Amino acid sequence: MTRGKGIAKLYMTGGANMLAYRLGRIFTKIETEEQRILHNDVLAEVLDIINKTDRVEAGKLLKEEHDLLKFVADWVLYKTIHVKIEKRKRLLFRLAEWVLRLGSLKA
Repeated sequence: MTRGKGIAKLYMTGGANMLAYRLGRIFTKIETEEQRILHNDVLAEVLDIINKTDRVEAGKLLKEEHDLLKFVADWVLYKTIHVKIEKRKRLLFRLAEWVLRLGSLKA
């Protein structure tokens, strides 16, 4: 069974709004141990959704992970949106749609 197939179905059922809300836990200032744990948990879920292989090698960046980081960097650096909160919301929703699109390939 491919890693992340069940979690991908869960987020596809919940939709982009649910995933965008969860992704907000990744892009926040981490001040407590609980915030760190939640951040790592959500990040692990997203990586499980987008990765197409069952193997994970320490110190290696998979193509899907590279594409995720490229997407985030391009959005943050090259999109010109004047209001900071609106920019954050748009980033979260675009990222959620992108992750769900990759997750739909597993389902």
